[in-house]
Amino acid sequence: MTEPPLRPIPLLRSEVSSLSEFKGQAGIAVKPADGRGRSEVVFSSRFTLLGFVPSLLNDQKQIWRFPVALAHGRHWKPVLLFLVILVGIILAVDPHDPGYFRHTRLFRQFNRIVSGENAASAMWMVVIGTFGIGLVAGKKCLRDTAICASAAVVDSEFITQIMKGLDRRLRPQDVISYHHLLDSWFKDRGTWYSGPGSFPSGHMIAAMSIATAFAVRYRHLSWAPWVAYGAAGVVGFSRLTLLSHFPSDVFAGGVFGYAICRYVVLPRRSADVQQTRGYEVDEVAEAAAQR
Repeated sequence: MTEPPLRPIPLLRSEVSSLSEFKGQAGIAVKPADGRGRSEVVFSSRFTLLGFVPSLLNDQKQIWRFPVALAHGRHWKPVLLFLVILVGIILAVDPHDPGYFRHTRLFRQFNRIVSGENAASAMWMVVIGTFGIGLVAGKKCLRDTAICASAAVVDSEFITQIMKGLDRRLRPQDVISYHHLLDSWFKDRGTWYSGPGSFPSGHMIAAMSIATAFAVRYRHLSWAPWVAYGAAGVVGFSRLTLLSHFPSDVFAGGVFGYAICRYVVLPRRSADVQQTRGYEVDEVAEAAAQR
């Protein structure tokens, strides 16, 4: 069987730097910049379920090598910004959040609808349903988006389980009094393989991973990012009202989910790469031609 044709995508030199680690992998090549400071990144837009597990292993390699990139002076600005905001939330917001949601009855109905089980079921129904519709209707972009979303969730949740096993942060519902920063950290005594602890939020990291896959790949639809990120926001808010997570848990989960999907999963599996203006997604030209 012949390999699918590769298609070039012009990028600015600065935009190619974040993709340099993918050079040499199957279906991806980076050509040198021309005289106008533009390069070509060539992607294969073909997805295969047989390559799902090997792709996950490559994703994990990329994720765990991120500290190496930091050591070489890359990505420091967004990491520092994230840490500053995270520490601010931990110090200024986390101590007060559980008390409010523990004593209010305002969100009782909301909590019944967006419970942890319902939210998890709804997220997987979206992914599986999208894949099924794409498969039956022959919509490649739908099918590929579901594969991207599921890969991002698996990648993110693996990181979440390890982090929870290390920080062992108690959930707000288990913290009787919060007078000191260490009142919640390193206190959960659950087994490491069960993912004890609440930092980061597993529901939020999954919701943001799925939302980013849909929002980026369907960016040509103006409503898509609003719906995708709005739904993820509802899931994140429910983790607060249910006293399942602190605000910093939800914030970290959202950032991790977005970053892993946008900068690890999508560049490896599609032609969703940032260009000078906006994002290009599979079948945009085809969809425009059919209108």
